[in-house]
Amino acid sequence: MGNVLIISGAPKTGKTHIGASLARFPGMIKPPFFSSRQKGQGEIDGVDAIFKTRQDIEQMKQSPSEYLVTSTKNNLIALSIAQLISITRGERACGCLIVPPELGAQLAMHEALSSNPRIITVFISPASLATVVSMKLRGISRLERFFYRRFVERDEFIAKDHGKPKSEPDRKYVELLKEQTMAALRLAHHFQCVIPSPDWSGHPNWKATPVAGDAGNTLSSVFALLKGQEPKLAEKWPKDLFA
Repeated sequence: MGNVLIISGAPKTGKTHIGASLARFPGMIKPPFFSSRQKGQGEIDGVDAIFKTRQDIEQMKQSPSEYLVTSTKNNLIALSIAQLISITRGERACGCLIVPPELGAQLAMHEALSSNPRIITVFISPASLATVVSMKLRGISRLERFFYRRFVERDEFIAKDHGKPKSEPDRKYVELLKEQTMAALRLAHHFQCVIPSPDWSGHPNWKATPVAGDAGNTLSSVFALLKGQEPKLAEKWPKDLFA
């Protein structure tokens, strides 16, 4: 018997790599969510998402016990509470859903989900609690600079890996990622489990076979939660961390 993981986190922390690895786990069910965006090329309605009009999803807000609705990238997305719970009734089934931090926090606080022992909310963080606390003690701006530099280094590595000449980073985009990271970290305390992921998405450790280094530790911890085992990396962040 496996668990149902609701995974969220800061940008560029390897969530896509994690989702792809979990998809190969026996009995894995990926419940589709409702989305108001246009269906992408190659996407299948009812598999990648259940595509609805914005008005249809707006109406779901009238049934908060049945659906949770949030906005992301100018689109609305919604999730069926009953569908998530139904997976936990399967003897051999397990599930995984990767959602934006705002929706993940809402799901973590939903009474019907938080009281179900087989549903675990997981936040993937670019840094451990110890690192965040250490940086924050020297000022919140120090923590912001830490993440800003992380994204610059990521862009420089990827450019070099693709044989592109070194150039100035897209500071507007990097600034946006930093702001999204800080906003996401402020929601981390809502989640049952925070797993650090020091290796950013696209890092060679994520591409290795098998996944290696810090990325390997992150992935093995997620798999442990899925199997109902004790994860190697697991933290619970205090509510007042960013107070």
